[in-house]
Formats: sequence, structure tokens, C-alpha cells
Amino acid sequence: MKIKNIISVILTGIMALSFVGCVNENNTANQNSGGASIPDVEINIPKEKNIYNLKQEVKSGVYEGTCELVKNKYFIAQNKTAYKIVIPTNATSNENLAANELQALLRESTGITLSIVGEDDVSSSDKIISLGQTKQFLATKESIAYDEYRRSGYRVFTKNDNVFISGAKESQAYGTLYGAYEFLSQTLNYECYSQYCYVIDKVTALPFYEMNITIIPQMESRALSYMWVNKDPVYQNRMMLVNRYENQTDWVLDGHSNLKILPYETYGAEHPDWYMNAQAGNKNQLCLTNQEMYVEYVKRVKELIEDNPKGVYFMLANMDNSDYCTCSDCFAEIERCMNVGGYNMAFVNKVADEVGAWLKENYPDRIITFVTYAYLATYAAPVVENEDGTYSAYCEDVIPRDNVAVMIAPIHLDYAAPITADSNLVYWKDFEKWSSIIDKMFLYDYGYPYWDGFTFMNDFASMAENIRYFAEKGCIFYYNNTLSSTASTWYYDLRTYLRAKLTFCPYLDLEELIDDFFENYFLEANEPMREILEELRTWFTYLREEERAYVNCSSTYWKGNSKYWPRALQASLYDCIDRAYAAVEKYKTEDKALYDYLYKRIRIIELGIDYHEMEFYSAYYSDEGYDKLYNAFVEDVALCQILKENENAQSTWYLKFKK
Repeated sequence: MKIKNIISVILTGIMALSFVGCVNENNTANQNSGGASIPDVEINIPKEKNIYNLKQEVKSGVYEGTCELVKNKYFIAQNKTAYKIVIPTNATSNENLAANELQALLRESTGITLSIVGEDDVSSSDKIISLGQTKQFLATKESIAYDEYRRSGYRVFTKNDNVFISGAKESQAYGTLYGAYEFLSQTLNYECYSQYCYVIDKVTALPFYEMNITIIPQMESRALSYMWVNKDPVYQNRMMLVNRYENQTDWVLDGHSNLKILPYETYGAEHPDWYMNAQAGNKNQLCLTNQEMYVEYVKRVKELIEDNPKGVYFMLANMDNSDYCTCSDCFAEIERCMNVGGYNMAFVNKVADEVGAWLKENYPDRIITFVTYAYLATYAAPVVENEDGTYSAYCEDVIPRDNVAVMIAPIHLDYAAPITADSNLVYWKDFEKWSSIIDKMFLYDYGYPYWDGFTFMNDFASMAENIRYFAEKGCIFYYNNTLSSTASTWYYDLRTYLRAKLTFCPYLDLEELIDDFFENYFLEANEPMREILEELRTWFTYLREEERAYVNCSSTYWKGNSKYWPRALQASLYDCIDRAYAAVEKYKTEDKALYDYLYKRIRIIELGIDYHEMEFYSAYYSDEGYDKLYNAFVEDVALCQILKENENAQSTWYLKFKK
């Protein structure tokens, strides 16, 4: 299952170079950002990068197809093109986005602007790049149904010298947009690494490629809470992510939702028995067996669906605590359903059945998945182990309905080791149990910097293996929770890139992705910046093994002790930083805008070293030297948008280091 790449093609009269795009804050390109002058000679156009040249067996999702050069045939040549971008008459917002992105990036690469036209404004002789399920696409007799391709799947194929790029036609589908990026990746080596860093070949002619590509990611929706990717929709789209929170339309209601559906402040005084143990003022959870509460709950769910016509997910979930109702009826229901997880599951199924029937009758085109948490009290799966080691549901009522998904939130997972490691045995078994009875698994993942932005967490040791495991267990929605209101040090952009790439295709090689990122993100500073990462990975792997440390997402194990940040380590990291700055010094005069970006990328890592220098080694500095270190730190955490030290920190958190 691989897409074939043309390794090296000599094209007469085609001039090309690799263009490193460092964009400004309006996401427009800085055309002088990298590379040498365009040579006026015959050159090779390398096609060395192919993200689907997979080394592992694909066990979930579809990643297959071919892309082969056709000699003496061009999309663009001699500053001309016969091609138009075609969209459906009633194009969705994502199809319009696809057209605009394709047009803009092709113009940036080639200098040629392809026109965007509607499907009715095309003659039979026109050459087209069709986006979405246009009339021209439908004439090819291809079929792309939402049930199969879901939100992120797409086809990119050619027929009669035309290009067709399409995902499902539903408004919530992103496949056509992602397919446009695939086309650019295959033809122009396009790749996005961060908010202000992407690459695309700079060419004066673009050859034609025969394509037949099918991509259907197992994880149909992927969301990260990293601040920069959530605040910039262009960056988010280019990383092929969705936004779970800010300006969201995907969720009718999200998060810990039961008391948002029936707020205690609205109903509690008149109906205290709707809430946990019928105790006045006890508003931690609902009493899920109260029939009057259930009737009002269903009514409110229907109202919320009508108020949010674009929502495709609806959270029906316990609040963020370990409590649950233990009135006599709830206690009996918990026993009937095995545990609190089963008790919750039976309630959600009942709601999903009734609201699902109402949707089918009143809004037959709406597809809504109801989601509930396996978290804290509801984390344990309601299954029994069979003699052969397999699992079976405790009773029929705890098996999630077809329109129900379970979002597993393993908050106590040891993220310094894969989920299959001994330290995670309990949590691994819980995943095995839940996956035995659910078809739709959602994952609420955690990772650096969930709790502290200056403590290094070696989740690189588990990231790729865990994501692959989740995908193969049927995970269709992935959310990674981190510090969302601030940037942080220790390779913030790298972690965004890796999680975006691996959740889209879990069979990519982690180390190859890291290499690719460093070469394009840090340019000449690549080697010393990679050395820092490898030193930290090696050191904290050693510490974990030496101290048998258990490192979950909120762990402060490595904080507050200088033995975890020894002076020798600090000196070695600073040496790498000095070499990194020296490597990019030339851009101060050659390309000041590029230098500023590279400086910031190096400096945000150095701030993590400075933090521990001030924390443990201030005695090594003169008063003047320390003031210089501190003042530069304060100035540059603002430059790098590190607004908080941790989730609960004040905006002036850095004052603790002031002498």
C-alpha cells in the first residue's frame, strides 16, 4: 500500500528549486525566504519525499495509490495553463477553501493563477482540476459515499488529462480540502511544518502526473489543543486538523455536559431529586434513573440540536469529578449494568435511541454521533472476561448503539512508556475491554505540556506506538489535551506536527518525521537543535529507568530538583544553542525576516534552559549577569507567547525569579 514516487526526472527547460515558505502573520509568503537563485540550466527535480512509503503493515485506514509522471505533458508550461479549478454550484465551505488554497499555493509555486469557476461554466474542451462532486466528477462514475470516506477520506485521480479531487459531499467533510493538499504534495512536494513554515517547490513549469490515490484515515477527526494551531484556521487546515473548541461547529455540545443540559441553577430548586442523591445543593452529577429528569433531558437535547444545525457530535457525559448517584434506584441500576460505566452507558443508549428516532423522522439528512466519557467513575468497561481471554458485554443495554461512541480519557496513563508497557498494564486492559464492545472509539489523549510548559516530558517514547494502537482499536476521533492558553518551550511546533501527521497516518516513521521537520524548520541550525532533543530524550529515559519513575500527564516528578537538570546538562544544551545561532547568523544580512523566524524558533527552546538556570544556578552569576539573564527571559517569553508557566499560573509567573 504505497504511492509510487518518481525519484529523479530530468526535464528540459524546467527551472526549479525547493522553496521554504516562512509566512508572515497574514499567511502570505515571503518570497525571499530561502534557497539560491534559480539556475538557468537543465536540472533534476527530486521527488525524494513520499509520506506514504510505509514500512509497516497497514491494519487500519486506507493509504494507497500511484502517482507517475507523464512525459511531455504539463499542467503549466511557458507561463501558461489550460487548466481551470472547478467547484460545485452549491460548494460547501470546505470545497471553497480547497479551491482558494489550491489556487494560492499553485500561484506561489508557479506564478500562474488558475481561475476558479462553477461546474456550469465549463465546456467539454476545457482542462480542469475538479474539486468536490461536480457534474464532471459524477460523469466519471466514481462514487464517494460518506459512510465509507467519512470526514477526512478522499480520492485524487486523473482521467482524460483532467484531475479529480473529492471527498464526501456532506458539509462536515474535509476530504476535498485534504485531497487538494495531497495533490500539491505529490506534484510540488508541498508540506506544512508549522504556522509560519511550509515548503513547496518553486517552478516555472509543472509536469502532468497520472494519479490514482485513495486515502481514508482511520481517525476521521483529529484535534489538538495547542494554542497556535487552534487560533489560526489556515494553519489548522494545513495540518489537516479540526478545532474542537474555539468557534467550533462540529459539536452541538461538548465536554462534561450533563449539567449544561440540565443546569442545577435552572432546575435544582424545583427538582432536587433530579440530582445526585436528591440532596439539596448537591449538583455534582445527575440522578440517571429519575424518569422526570430523563424526559426533560431528552427535550433539551432535541432543542440544542435544532439550535446548532451544523453539529455532528453531541456529548452526553458525566461532570468532571468521580461522584455518581447512589440512591436506591441508581444503586440497583449500577448492579444491573455491572458498574458505573455500564450504568452511564445504558442511560446514554436510551437517550440516543429516542433522539435518533426523532432525527430520522424530522431531520433525516442529519448524522449525529452521541458521545460519552469513559473517565474517572465511568472509566471501567462493563464487560466480563471469558475463559479464552476474550471479553463479553455484561448485558445488552451496555453495548453502545450504532449512533453512540465512547470517548476514553486515560488521564493516569504513563506517557513516558507505550500503552503496552508494564506500567500501563491496567489501562491497556481497559482499552482492550472497551474495544471489545464498541465500534466507535473516541480518544481524549494527554501529553506535554498538559500541566507544565517547562518540564520536559519524553512522550516521544510513546507517541507513535500509542497512536497506532488507538487507531487499530477503532479510534475514529482523536483529541490531545495540552496547555491551550499559552505556547510552551521544548519543541511545541514539533509536537504539533508529529501528532497531526501520526493521527492522519499512524504508520509513518517517527524518526523520519522528526528528521524532516528539523531540516525544514531549523534549516542550518538543524543539527545542534536536534542534538538538544536527543540529549533530553536520552537523559530522561535514563532517569526514568534509574528511578522507576511513573510520569503521567500532570506529573511534577522532574520539577524542583537540580539533580534532574545537572549543571553539565545545562552547559551542553547551551553549547548547542550557541552553535544554532551561529549557523543562522548569515541571515541577519541576507534575509532579516527569515532570521527573525529562525531566532524565535531557537530562542523558545533556549527559554526552557534559561528557566532551569534561574531555578537552580543563579549563584553562578554576578548580580549584573543574572539581571541580564532574567530581563532577556521576561522579554522573550512574551515574544514567544509563553503566557503561563502552567495551567494555573498568573500572568506575572516569572516574577518568582526576580532578585
